[in-house]
Amino acid sequence: MIAKDRPDPDEYTPDPDPVTAAEEYAPEVSVDDPTREANPADVAEQLVVVPTDDDVDPDLTDAD
Repeated sequence: MIAKDRPDPDEYTPDPDPVTAAEEYAPEVSVDDPTREANPADVAEQLVVVPTDDDVDPDLTDAD
């Protein structure tokens, strides 16, 4: 970089940093959807099945 190509620090204003520009990344607030309690019947369908020791595939376990 040549010295004459460098911007004057007093005149140089960098573009907004996308990481620190929070206004660009603020989530859109929607008040159209009212808050409601979860229906237990709906939540029951979403439960995750956690495998027990009997359900673990022996080929996938650590061979310690």
